[in-house]
Amino acid sequence: MSCSGVFSYSGREYGPGSPKVAFIAAPARFVHIANFNDADIVIEQNKPDLKDNTMSLRGFRIAKYDDDLHVLDHLVIELLHTTRNAIAMACEALNERSSEKAEIVAHNDDVIDHLELLIDKAASDLIMRYQPIARDLRHILASMRVASDLERIGDTAESISKRVILLGDKPVLAARRIGSLAALVLARFDHLIEAYESRSVSNADNIREHDDDIDEAYLAASADITAMMEHDPTLVRAGVQLLSIAKSFERVGDRLTNVAEQILYEVDGQTEFSVRPQGKTISA
Repeated sequence: MSCSGVFSYSGREYGPGSPKVAFIAAPARFVHIANFNDADIVIEQNKPDLKDNTMSLRGFRIAKYDDDLHVLDHLVIELLHTTRNAIAMACEALNERSSEKAEIVAHNDDVIDHLELLIDKAASDLIMRYQPIARDLRHILASMRVASDLERIGDTAESISKRVILLGDKPVLAARRIGSLAALVLARFDHLIEAYESRSVSNADNIREHDDDIDEAYLAASADITAMMEHDPTLVRAGVQLLSIAKSFERVGDRLTNVAEQILYEVDGQTEFSVRPQGKTISA
């Protein structure tokens, strides 16, 4: 609006004959200046201090949104560690032929299932409330997919523990034939957790490129177990259980590769990957 009388602004006096001045009230979060054709000078009032702004500078994201994303990420990381511990205890149960540890793994599967549900709900709420785009949306979608793969790994750990119970007191030596396979899977799991926490594309790529290592270890273990059964028919039943356990570890390796691909999807938006190497069949 035009001004009358004498006033001062920023050390300068304005009065009759001075340039026409228009005042605009700055909104709480944005300042959008329209065309002020009738004014020679536009003065912005109540300009907000960006340091006090409750929205972050990254696209004016509100603090609550950042907090909710952090909670989602924390849940996924907790599920990663919980699932890794389940696989580790299943390995211990197998090596020690411990029914007690096997039962603990089976019992704790409910914890893994509950964490997956929490992640799914948190991710769904984020999408409905904030309608995220670009990497934030990929982050949320990847979290849901990762949780799904981890929940299935938890189911696999439970399956291994049940087979350990079925093995009973059979010689520990038979179970050790798949020890190298289990150790490789656990090492790959640790590598994956590190890659996920740091969102390391190079580490995720490395996990994917070495997917065939676990396949080869599975084939070697399976061939060894098959030879054991041929040599000692009394171990056929135990061998069948061990073959199933070895296959379970190989499937865990595939799930870990799936998670690595979700890291690549979140960070770089990759949706197409080269075909994974397929392991050879066991020779008869």
